[in-house]
Amino acid sequence: SDYTVTNSDLTGLNISGLNNDAGYITGYTETDPVVGAINGLVKADGVGNISQAVPGTDYQTPLTAGTDYLTPSGDGSSLTGLTKSQLGLGNVPNTDCTNADNISDGLTNAIITLAQETNFETAYTHSQASGNPHNVTKSDIGLGNITNDAQLKRSANDYSGVLEKSSPAGADLILIEDSADSYNKKKVQLSNLPGGGGGGTDSFANSFLHIQDQKSAGTNGQNLTSGDWRTRDINTVLTNQISGASLSGNAVTLPAGTYYCEAKAASRLGVRNKVRIRKTSGTAEDLLIGLNTYSYTNASYYSICTTDPSVYGVFTLSESSTIEIQQRVQSNDMGGVGCNFGVVEVYSDLRIWKVG
Repeated sequence: SDYTVTNSDLTGLNISGLNNDAGYITGYTETDPVVGAINGLVKADGVGNISQAVPGTDYQTPLTAGTDYLTPSGDGSSLTGLTKSQLGLGNVPNTDCTNADNISDGLTNAIITLAQETNFETAYTHSQASGNPHNVTKSDIGLGNITNDAQLKRSANDYSGVLEKSSPAGADLILIEDSADSYNKKKVQLSNLPGGGGGGTDSFANSFLHIQDQKSAGTNGQNLTSGDWRTRDINTVLTNQISGASLSGNAVTLPAGTYYCEAKAASRLGVRNKVRIRKTSGTAEDLLIGLNTYSYTNASYYSICTTDPSVYGVFTLSESSTIEIQQRVQSNDMGGVGCNFGVVEVYSDLRIWKVG
């Protein structure tokens, strides 16, 4: 039912705390027969309904200083409550970088840690190091097949700074590209070059082998028996400029190559006799056959000899081989008579030049 409120009904009521805003009554507790007790701010909808006001919807709540708004400092130079996080700098330490002690002092707010500083110092020291501090090998950089040898220069006229040998020997080596083997590089002895040195040089220079049969003064030459070829004594090497050549047991070992040879062997009364150069290793064969010689005796002279048997010419060996001077006589004889002049007796003489 409707109620009528008169002034007498309000006698003694304290309304000093009432809010004058339209639609709101504040500062008291209203007990409504319908909605019950309401504390705080209430609102009326204009048609007689009263309910509690909702903060932030029906009215603005008070702001908190430093949270909802910033207050200036006393001198106005800063805003109280403003933080680095609000500016997006929450992870930046509040460190004075002008102070060297703050660069690395082991503190939480240091720019770098002591361990980092040590690492930086190690890295700098390493950057100044010379030599090979990491022990890097040639294989590590893809050069495992390169030898630690002086390399030939390829620039023009670079031989001008290389020491020259004025008298090359047959055993000296030169570098070639083998046309018969896809031009792979190989070494060659100078004495094995065509012409014994090539390039217009003397084919007989620095490629000479000279061997003799020497016996003491007054000693006759070896005995020669008829019926077959007999190996002549050779026992003394006078000159050997051919690399790989040697003398052993009256036989000469020669490396593969081409040779010019001269040989003589003394005789006394062998009547018909002759000498040859015989290859005795591998497949035996005659390399050179010498001149015919003849010696005889008569009533007027003890002996007459046309000449000492000799042989000369060129032969080629396809592999390392041994050769001998061999002589055949018609009658048993001695291979020369001693002169006894106070010097050695010489009964065989072998001279060989490597020419190719």
